[in-house]
Amino acid sequence: NVYRKAYEMSKGQPTAFISDTPEMIRIRKAQEQLSEVKYRMEGNKTRTTSMYGAEAREIAHVKHVSELISKVLYRQKWDETKDRYLLPPDAPELVLAVKNAANYSK
Repeated sequence: NVYRKAYEMSKGQPTAFISDTPEMIRIRKAQEQLSEVKYRMEGNKTRTTSMYGAEAREIAHVKHVSELISKVLYRQKWDETKDRYLLPPDAPELVLAVKNAANYSK
C-alpha cells in the first residue's frame, strides 16, 4: 500500500530533474509574456466597457454618423430605388427662366 501511495503521488511529476537549458529558459519567458498579454488584454476589455446607457447622446450620434458613412447601406438604398427613380418636376425658377429665354429669343 505504501508503494501504491508513492506511485500515485509521483504520477504527474517528471521522472528526472530537468536542468534549466537556455531553450527552457526562453520558453518559460515566452509563457510569462503570453500570460502578461492575456492579463492586459482582459484589463483593456473591461476598461472599454462603458458606464453610460446605450442611448447616451454621444453614442446615439456616433451610431447615426456610422450609418451615414456606411457604404453598404448607401449602396443598398440605391440598389433598391434605382429602378423606380423619377425625375422631380422642375423648380419654378427654372421654368420661369426657360419661358423668359423663349420670350427673349423671339
